Amino acid sequence: NVTLLSILIAVVFAPGLSVTSNLITGIEGGSVSVSCQYDPCYTKHVKYWCRGRERASCKTLVQTDTPQTGGEKVSIIDDHGNLPRFFTVTVRRLEKKDAGWYWCAIQKAAADERMPLYLTVTDDASSLSTESAFTGLVGGSVNVPCHYDVKYRDHVKYWCKGYQWTYCDILKQTDSTHHDSDKISISDDRTGGVFIVTMRRLDKEDTAWYWCAIKLGGTKEADQHFYLYLTVTEVLFSNNVTLLSVLIAVVFAGIPSLSVTSNLITGSKGGSASVSCQYAQLYTEHVKYWCRGREWASCEILVRTDTPQTGGEKVSISDDKGKLPRFFTVTVRGLEKNDTGWYWCAIQKAAADERILLYLTVTDGKETLIILVKYLNVHTYPISSEVYSRMLCSYITAAFMQKICNKLL
Repeated sequence: NVTLLSILIAVVFAPGLSVTSNLITGIEGGSVSVSCQYDPCYTKHVKYWCRGRERASCKTLVQTDTPQTGGEKVSIIDDHGNLPRFFTVTVRRLEKKDAGWYWCAIQKAAADERMPLYLTVTDDASSLSTESAFTGLVGGSVNVPCHYDVKYRDHVKYWCKGYQWTYCDILKQTDSTHHDSDKISISDDRTGGVFIVTMRRLDKEDTAWYWCAIKLGGTKEADQHFYLYLTVTEVLFSNNVTLLSVLIAVVFAGIPSLSVTSNLITGSKGGSASVSCQYAQLYTEHVKYWCRGREWASCEILVRTDTPQTGGEKVSISDDKGKLPRFFTVTVRGLEKNDTGWYWCAIQKAAADERILLYLTVTDGKETLIILVKYLNVHTYPISSEVYSRMLCSYITAAFMQKICNKLL
């Protein structure tokens, strides 16, 4: 039988390989760890850590089938005895030259599973930092301590909401008037070098990306900033903490409000391309839409779930509310070269809309792989038809996956 428990377990492990953040920051002379979550089907596979911007030529630094003495600069541990499954990589004695692109990776008979990350090494022990994830309960409150270097004690601190720093909305700052009844408040301990953001009367709409930030006197882009993710969940069981409640907490804590398997979409001229946008269950009744344009503030909405569709549109959208995990799928038909460009999966909200950026490439039949780096730089490489097929099968629709991809792979 398909039980709620089995569905939740499936949701927890939906991605083949994932990380909480693709950005890692460490302090020179210190250490940094990154936990890479993987699907249980890869429990017995070799995991490894690879350095290099291009995954085809990255250098493997450590892998789980190699003995480790404990004194290595880079170590890897595979915790395959617990759910969810993680392998953790630790880099010690950090130097500035350690900054760069890395990959969490899993060996497979076919193309390896890989997830890119970028490591930054700073020489400032406490410019601005906090934990990367916080959790609160509906109706409750949460405190976020933002630690900073005391040289910033006289600067204005603020709290910003939004997936992208450039477009985040400033919700509160230390030079504004405060009242005890405020939903959000900031208290600045200038002696201890920490400002604490308190959010009260939490509701599910507060689940989002936020930024601790410090004004430096110039443009917002130059301000010190550090991002984190807040998850707000409901109290599902008041008497006993059960495995089910733990799994539900993991679901809400581990899955972003809006995500895609890949930020790349590829289609052939004259054909079609689909992208499935997974969203948190709390957005089930919200309007979803598809927007074109690299800049979020000026993108053009092409289709919405609250607009009737006849079935013959060039761009269509369908929202599958009846299954877990939740997805809405956008399909673009009759592809032309001028369809190549930046797009957004988006969810309408009372506050700033949830959105995630993607890039669509329309080819003329030649097999190319577009690698998106930090959503800004695009590089093209020829690849074989076998790899191309596998790549397509990693993010096209489930229906096509069942019919075609199983035969290919």
